[in-house]
Amino acid sequence: MGNPFLLEDMLARHPKLKIWVMHAGYPMIDEMIALMGANAYVYVDLAGLIWSYPQDEIHDYLKRLVQAGFGKRILYGTDLMIWPKLLETSIGLIQNATYLSYDQKRDIFFNNAVRFFNLDASKFE
Repeated sequence: MGNPFLLEDMLARHPKLKIWVMHAGYPMIDEMIALMGANAYVYVDLAGLIWSYPQDEIHDYLKRLVQAGFGKRILYGTDLMIWPKLLETSIGLIQNATYLSYDQKRDIFFNNAVRFFNLDASKFE
C-alpha cells in the first residue's frame, strides 16, 4: 500500500499542497520519479532507507532521483530514535557520495528542508 501513485488523487485535489514521501517511496523508484515529475511540491526523505539497505542499493536509488532532476526536493532524514549511533553512518553515506556535488549535499542536508518548511536560513548560521 506504499505505492506513491496512491497520492495522485489527493494531489489533484490540492495541487499546491506540499508533501514529503517518507523513505523516498522505496522501492518504487519509477513511480516516485513519475509522481515528482507531475507534482512540483512533492519532496522525499531518505529516513530509514539510508541505513536499512545495502549502500550500493541506496546510492543507486538516490542517484536516480538526482539524475531525474529532483536534487532540490530530497530531504535528509534518519528514523534513528532507537539507534542514534547510526547517525554517523547515514551522514557519511551522503558525504561520501562521489556523484553528489558539495551544493547537492548541502541541499539534501539543509537547503531543501529550509525551503520545504519555509524557514529563515539566517536563524541557523
